[in-house]
Amino acid sequence: RVIMRLIRSSSGLFVSIRLHLFRTIIASTPFILAGCEAAQPLIVRVENGEESPEFMYTYAEQIRAGAVNTSTRTGFEDERLVNRYDLSGYVHDLIERYYPASPYAALGQLRQGEAYYEEGDYLRAVEELNEFIEKHPGHPQLDYAHYLAAMCAFVQISDEGLDPGDTRLAIERFNRLLEERPDTTYREEAERRIAAAETQLAATEVRLGLSLQRQKNFEGAIARYKRVVDEFETTAFVEEALYRLVETYLSIGVRSEAELYARLLGNNYPNSEWYYQAYNLVTEQAVVEEPSLLDSLLRQ
Repeated sequence: RVIMRLIRSSSGLFVSIRLHLFRTIIASTPFILAGCEAAQPLIVRVENGEESPEFMYTYAEQIRAGAVNTSTRTGFEDERLVNRYDLSGYVHDLIERYYPASPYAALGQLRQGEAYYEEGDYLRAVEELNEFIEKHPGHPQLDYAHYLAAMCAFVQISDEGLDPGDTRLAIERFNRLLEERPDTTYREEAERRIAAAETQLAATEVRLGLSLQRQKNFEGAIARYKRVVDEFETTAFVEEALYRLVETYLSIGVRSEAELYARLLGNNYPNSEWYYQAYNLVTEQAVVEEPSLLDSLLRQ
């Protein structure tokens, strides 16, 4: 009655405009209310495990992808959830809580490790991935879990190489993948990463050896160079390591060892610039009366 009285008391144009606005508001109200009512129960149903594990898995992945607004986290009881990665992980944890036997529980744990990797939280990523590997040794995506755990260490390798911990850990994890999953589709990439990591370690050892050599810590330098020769013989740095051994042994007067490593350098890398330098270095200090003997040793 109030509305009709207002309508009758207004001019024709004004009445027409207000009536149209009123009808629009009334028509849209059910949809607005439906939207408000639908959002809250969905969150509550997910948190109470009232949705299917497949639905909850999809919902968690939508959160992770940024397709769900998580700015207010309305309805979720855990206020420690600070970003979409944590929130998606929370939903994946709910799947494991309510549906531990579901394949989506295992898959959710793998996806959460993947999410932490994307975020750059490598420690938490490895924790999730290692738990997945231990709990699900027959999972079809086990190879991927091993590979991603190795990558968590690999991406943290420093160009400076002063702390080789991550480099060695990456090699160890990639080797574990190749040993436990010899037919893995990640074999070629894992081998390539191992080669890159070993090159990094070899470079670090040579760099540290040179530093020790300059400080006249010849014993320490020799240990570094020998490690390159023994452990990283497939890297490009093995040639320099052999030369530095020649150089260092000559510095301390142990000619037999210097000649041995010069001969190894010549036999394995006859066209190497490091071999020519080693040859010149040894011949410059050779005993004059026995040049032919030394020459034969170097060219054997």
